Amino acid sequence: MRFRKKTLLHGALLSLAFALAWPYLGLVIFRLMGTDTVIAYEADGTARSFISGPDAPLPAWLPRMQGSLTLSAAKWLDGSLAGGHDVIVHASPAAIEKFYTEKLEAAGFVVTKNPRRPEYAFLGIAGGLTARRESDSIELGLFVRTRESFLSPARAVQVSWAKREAPTG
Repeated sequence: MRFRKKTLLHGALLSLAFALAWPYLGLVIFRLMGTDTVIAYEADGTARSFISGPDAPLPAWLPRMQGSLTLSAAKWLDGSLAGGHDVIVHASPAAIEKFYTEKLEAAGFVVTKNPRRPEYAFLGIAGGLTARRESDSIELGLFVRTRESFLSPARAVQVSWAKREAPTG
């Protein structure tokens, strides 16, 4: 009888997680996994360090929306200025894009709104931005996801950045 109660409880919790949306389930999973540093070895024997998890350090210039919840963050620790940040936000795509545009422009980025294409809805993308800061050659991509559930206004925002030299000629 105890086994049956546990099974019912686990089933109910799993159903609730799916009903409320995967970001909240992801929030719990990433918190349980924690933040870890990994050392990767390249083919030439060079070691590179990578940190990922909800408490990974983020660049000071990266804006954070009030009320957003960090799912996960990741960044290379070798000075390559590459990384990513996934958050849960309770705002409309227009409000999210406006917030990031204003904050990134204040940080010296030139921001471009991505065009809306019909296939984006199929892929779960509600909007996005690209940005570039010439002073340190950082390029940033931002995807605003569609709502994850009819019960919750939660949506994921995925930000990735890397140092890229401008194309020549």
